[in-house]
Amino acid sequence: MRIPPNLRYRLESHDDEHFFTQEFLSLLCNAYIFQKFGGSTAVTLRAGDDQFTVDNLLPEGGLVENKVRSVSGSRDEYQLKRYLQYMDEKGGSLQYNFFRSPVGSKSGPSYPFALKLAEASMKYDVALHIIDGDWWEELQ
Repeated sequence: MRIPPNLRYRLESHDDEHFFTQEFLSLLCNAYIFQKFGGSTAVTLRAGDDQFTVDNLLPEGGLVENKVRSVSGSRDEYQLKRYLQYMDEKGGSLQYNFFRSPVGSKSGPSYPFALKLAEASMKYDVALHIIDGDWWEELQ
C-alpha cells in the first residue's frame, strides 16, 4: 500500500495518527458513501429517549455505519442496539461498511460482533460490506 511521503511525515506522532485514523478517515468514508449513493451524512436521529448520529442516511431512509477499524467493543454493540431500536420504531435498513485503512490498520468486525450482525439480520434488513480496495483514490 502506498502512503504519500508528505502524509508519512505528518503521521509521526501518535496524536497525528489518532486524528487521521479516527477523525479524518471517518469523514472520508462518509464522503465515499455519499458520493456513491447520495443521501445525507452525519444525521442526528432519535430512538426512544436516545439521540444519536448515523454516518450516512440513504435517500430511501437506510442507515449506514462506516468503520475504518476493527470493531469489537461494547461501544459498538451499544451503537448497534440503538440502530435496531430505531428500525423497530421507524423501519428501514442498516448497512455496515468496513473500510481498509490507508495506514494499514486491521478492519472488519470481530467474530463476536459479526455474530451479533448475523443475529440481527435474522429479524432486520442488515447488510455487511468489507471494502478492501484503495477506495480513497476514487475521491481524488
